[in-house]
Amino acid sequence: MTQPVPSQKTEQSELNRYGIITVPTKVYTWGGFRYTNARDALAAAKRGGDPSPGK
Repeated sequence: MTQPVPSQKTEQSELNRYGIITVPTKVYTWGGFRYTNARDALAAAKRGGDPSPGK
């Protein structure tokens, strides 16, 4: 049995209840992958070939 998806209002209520906050952050993407560290994204790009996702 699958769990029902909580509404955004319910989800925000639970986040508030537990003191969980949203923190904006930069995300770098390359070749269909996401990186939170610019150096990791650069390293992948330097190693990689075709940056197109799925290739």
